[in-house]
Amino acid sequence: MPALEDDSISDFSSDDEDDGAVADINNLDTTIQEELLQFKLQEVWTLVDLPNRKKAICTKWVFRNKKDERGIIIRSKARLVAQGYTQEERIDYDEFVALVARTEAIRLILAYALFKDFVL
Repeated sequence: MPALEDDSISDFSSDDEDDGAVADINNLDTTIQEELLQFKLQEVWTLVDLPNRKKAICTKWVFRNKKDERGIIIRSKARLVAQGYTQEERIDYDEFVALVARTEAIRLILAYALFKDFVL
């Protein structure tokens, strides 16, 4: 799988809980590589050719520090997000994608159906 290229790799999210925290700059490359490896292992995307005169939707890295209960940074986390505001309805997309249900929710529904003797 080819490496992803991005021209904006510097967005640090600023939540109230991260105020005053400095991201581990030396560890950002490792954090990004770990996230890209997970994409590859979980087969997150399929590489396709870009149609003529079409522009790809840009992406942006969002970084966040994970802290322990004392407020000490224990891990830097990275997320690759699409800049969805650059999409044009009916041009860049025509489908809506829903989140996948958690396994626990599916098991709970199946257990309830069995409890009530529903036919599946």
